[in-house]
Amino acid sequence: MSENHSIFSSESEIRNFIASSVWNDMRTDMLLWLEDVREQLETQPKKSILNKLQGNAEAIHRFLDLPGVLLEILEVQNSSRR
Repeated sequence: MSENHSIFSSESEIRNFIASSVWNDMRTDMLLWLEDVREQLETQPKKSILNKLQGNAEAIHRFLDLPGVLLEILEVQNSSRR
C-alpha cells in the first residue's frame, strides 16, 4: 500500500478496532476460509484451480495484515509531519 494513501482513522481508532470483538470475529472467519483453501490445495490436482486457490490465500493474508499496514502508513505520515 502506498505511503501517499490517506488514512481517515486515527491510530487509536485502528488499535481499538484491532482489539475489538468485530475484528476478532472477522479474523476468525478469515482463518477458517484460509483453512478451507489449504484443504483444497491438498486435494485439487488441476493447475488452474491451484493458481486460483493460491490467489485466494494471498488475498486472505493481505486482508488479515490490513490493520497493521494502516498503522504503518500512519506512522510514516506522522513521522514525515514532524
